[in-house]
Amino acid sequence: MGTTALRDGDEYVLDGEKYWTSNGVSADWIVVYARTGEGAGHDNYSLFVVPTDDPGYDPEEITGKMGLRASQQARVELDGVRVPADNRLGEEGSGFYNLARFFNYGRIAVAGHGIGIAAAALEEAWAYTHDRELYDESVADNQTVQHRLVKMREQFEAARALAWTACERVMDGDDPAFWASLAKARTTRTAETIAREAAQLHGGEGLRTETRANRAFRDAKYPSIYEGPNAVQRDIAYGHWPEE
Repeated sequence: MGTTALRDGDEYVLDGEKYWTSNGVSADWIVVYARTGEGAGHDNYSLFVVPTDDPGYDPEEITGKMGLRASQQARVELDGVRVPADNRLGEEGSGFYNLARFFNYGRIAVAGHGIGIAAAALEEAWAYTHDRELYDESVADNQTVQHRLVKMREQFEAARALAWTACERVMDGDDPAFWASLAKARTTRTAETIAREAAQLHGGEGLRTETRANRAFRDAKYPSIYEGPNAVQRDIAYGHWPEE
């Protein structure tokens, strides 16, 4: 992690680059995770609230994304950006732990993102296969297609149930690291599977970027990556396995 924040009196001086910064071009403030100590330990990182009108703040929007185009991300260069020490969130060296707590709850929201994409893809698959006629009957009259739709619904309902369970368990005070990671891994994988199947059921129409099924197919990859890929989620879930 190359971005640094060096203490200079009552200020910190930030230097480095950040990628995939949400709203990095349009926001008035962003939160920056930066190294404030030496070594690889978790105690060497801190969080800072950074104004985007500083002369050393230089954002560039990331374009050409295959999906999630309604969300604006940016590459941000920080060149001698000065912020007051009061802009540090928490104690110096607490950044990793604060960020981990944020992710523990944020990943449940990512699970909801996966469920939303899966729901949209499933709706499109159902509508298209019932509206599309082939040889004087709808595509959905084919038993194989019916079975594929039912399998998609099975996967969707199982993933949604886990997402709700994760919400309930965290609200009841259970370890959010386990439940959020478990829900994110399952729901986002399900979103990819259902979106891919929905695009396939659309045939050639599924290749057109104008269709909602194609959009779901492209968007489905994102929640399985951001806030930690699913392999990392399984590592976290294993490490926080509840003793029941």
